[in-house]
Amino acid sequence: MRFFSALALAASVSAAATGFVELGNKCLKERDVNYLVDAYKSILTKWEPAKADFIADAGFFDYSDSINTVAGLQTGFPIFPNKTAFVGYQTQTPDNIPLVIAEVGPWNCNQIAFIWTATFSKVPGGSPLPVRGITILEGVYDKPSNKWEIQNIKVEFNSINYYKNTGGAIIDLRIFSNTFTPSQLDNYTAPFLTLSPVEERFLVTDHPGLIREMDYEAPPSSCGVLAGSFGYVFGIGVKKYVPSAMRKMYDLFNKVTTTVPELGNSYIFIEGYGTEKVRGVEEQSTAFAHRGVRAWPNAVLAYRGAEKNATLEKSIGGWGERLREAMLEG
Repeated sequence: MRFFSALALAASVSAAATGFVELGNKCLKERDVNYLVDAYKSILTKWEPAKADFIADAGFFDYSDSINTVAGLQTGFPIFPNKTAFVGYQTQTPDNIPLVIAEVGPWNCNQIAFIWTATFSKVPGGSPLPVRGITILEGVYDKPSNKWEIQNIKVEFNSINYYKNTGGAIIDLRIFSNTFTPSQLDNYTAPFLTLSPVEERFLVTDHPGLIREMDYEAPPSSCGVLAGSFGYVFGIGVKKYVPSAMRKMYDLFNKVTTTVPELGNSYIFIEGYGTEKVRGVEEQSTAFAHRGVRAWPNAVLAYRGAEKNATLEKSIGGWGERLREAMLEG
């Protein structure tokens, strides 16, 4: 996250304890600062088309690597490069979050730094998580209208909580080992971290400890279905690991388990086997059908119960095929 502008801004305020710096142009006074901060809060709390007037027509952009990260976009570029893009997004999918301004300042002639919080959940029955962020607004004075407008926005925040609050799929990456340290596993875990956003947890344990950590009542069967459950494995062999395809599969998996809560006992696992020896044998000399496969992403769709549920059984088949298609299309 980029907080360097806030630190530089803090240094520049020493020349203006009153919040006013004279640079030959009209500069922000305290009432102007409050006006722009309130405008920002109003835009994100309850969007209305008329609020587009708070934003400058020329030169506007909204920068946030926090949003770029959770959206799977390249960092280092504005999330909205102009006013049209920003207003279009807010009109179609407004944020409408309960923003609370926690602290305003410092500011200089045309920039304001402030901290905000928002605790909310857009997931039915979800637990609201606190989000805390820092925003730097750059203002510009519009002489014809005799008012300040927002020239650009730079904002960073704890994006994992925000993503969870909006129903996004956070990948819970659990890494278990009884011999290796985290640094020794970097080469193996790096491909999974590209699926951002990811929460990574590392645990040194033995096999019984793995069973306990995963909340298994007993070790899973050879097909990956837990004891006391009914379920099916939907997998596909891939020749190359493609993060965008995996992300698509995970997002659909999140939709499955959210739409059908009874499938909350489901999970995804990826199998990988060394095939160097097999590939070293001429293809005509072996009947091994998967010599080109490098990994097996698998979705285990399962539910607990004493007997099979006909409705869920039918649902599982449809969702399973869609998960396979997501991998192929990705």
